[in-house]
Order: sequence, then structure tokens, then C-alpha cells
Amino acid sequence: MLPTIELRRLLNLFSLKTLKEHWASRSTKKDDVIEEVLAVASTDDIVDFTLLYHPTTKHHLHLFDLPEIELSSLPANPLADERLHRHSEDGTERRWFFLPRLTNLVYFRDPLETKEVTFLWPITVTCHTNYLELRFTIMEKNMRSHVTAPGRVIKVQRNREETTIQAQVLGNLGLPGLLPMDLNRGVKRLWQSGIIDAPSVQFKKSRATLREVMDGEYLVKRDDPALYNDIANRPILKAIFKWLGDDPIGLDHFSVEANLGLINFPTFSELDQGATHVVRQILNHN
Repeated sequence: MLPTIELRRLLNLFSLKTLKEHWASRSTKKDDVIEEVLAVASTDDIVDFTLLYHPTTKHHLHLFDLPEIELSSLPANPLADERLHRHSEDGTERRWFFLPRLTNLVYFRDPLETKEVTFLWPITVTCHTNYLELRFTIMEKNMRSHVTAPGRVIKVQRNREETTIQAQVLGNLGLPGLLPMDLNRGVKRLWQSGIIDAPSVQFKKSRATLREVMDGEYLVKRDDPALYNDIANRPILKAIFKWLGDDPIGLDHFSVEANLGLINFPTFSELDQGATHVVRQILNHN
């Protein structure tokens, strides 16, 4: 069993729309929906929900190129010091799902004291035949909404970060030397086709790194073709993209650090749309 307060915070990582639709709630307030779920759902029900809808949370996705390997040869638990909540394998991919505890140590003044605020952190590790993906829900760093005296908060320290968990997973999988997938080709093909466009982009020139930020609602390719042509054949280091495709996916924008194989989704998505669709399109064109 997982503590109710941690399950409540876990459910709060999802959008009101997702919660209402999955749990068939008519309530209009997120807190009310969550309390309804806690009253009727088992811990296993909530874990299953979290796994299914993990791609709809605000999250970071790390992608790595993977040499062809026998998926069945991989260890049973790539995050060995954590409980493995779900595992699946179908011959083309192997997936592990974890809910490690993320502890925030909150420091207060007047008087000086500390308090721990603990969250369950959704993390999915998926090993495909030729690439690896690590999905981390973005965890809130501002703890003021989770304490009774927010004005007394001095600072907050977390007990773990994505980088340490990522290194642990790669090491336990026996793949510590994996290189991040270069996403430049996939991103540029979508950009060229007009499916996405960028209000902000950081790119590499021969002797400098440049960052261009468009004013207002302007976009690079649509509104500054000369700048786009200059960037088109250069490595994209980091960019914010807006989705302009004809097919609405319920996602306004996302960011990519192409040379690091990292895609950031700072807003909620819908199941099988939004983030999932963006990743699929980038990989299909990469």
C-alpha cells in the first residue's frame, strides 16, 4: 500500500480533463475529482492509471541510440534499489515503470526548522530494438503550495535528480556508454514541411553559438525566411517549437535539445495525441 497523501499528490500530476474522463467524474474541481478517485480506487488501479497516462503529464523524454541487442538479456530491474511497479515485454520492446519517492527537504525560518514533502515520481524506461527512451514526469520545485506557512520557506533541496537516475539506469542495463540520439534530422524535416515552426532557436555556427528569439507571435520560417535558411543546415542545440500541422493534437508547443536527444513537454497532453504524436513524428522522420 502507498500512503494516501502520496497517491493524492500523484493524481495531481495529471490534468483535470484526463482525470475526469478516465474516472467518469462529473466534478468540475480537480481536488474533488481526486478525492472521488481515492474513495473508490485501489492502489493498483491508480498505478495502472499512472502508467497508461504517463505520456499525458508534463514530462521530459530522453532518447538514446541503441545497438541491436536481445531484449530478454536485459536485467529484470534497471533501477535496482527501487520497487518495479510494472513490467512488460512483447519481443519488440521491453518496458519498466517505477514510482520512486522524491523527497523535498523544505527549510523554514521564524523559527528555523525543516520538513519533508514526499512525492511518487513516475518514470518509464522503454527499451526498443534500436533505441532507448527514459520518460520523467516534471516534478514541481515550488513547495509553497504544499506547506501551511509558504511565506516562511527559505529553500528546498531534492534528494535525487534526473541525471543521477539516468546514470543508474544505463549502468544497471549494462549500457553506460550509450550516446544521445541526434534528433536534428527529424526535427528539421518537420520544420521544413511546415508542420512545426520556432519562435526561439539556439544553433551552432562555425565559431559561435547563437540564440534567436522572435518578437511577439512571429515564427522563424514563416516570418524570417533568411534566418531560417541560415539555420536549416546548422545543428540545432535548443529550440521551442509550435505545432502547426493540419491535424490538431491538443498540444501548443514543446522544446527540443536536438543534440542531446531530449524533448520537453511543459504542458499536459491527451492520450495517444500531443506528446506521443510529436515523438512518433520526429522518430519517423529522423
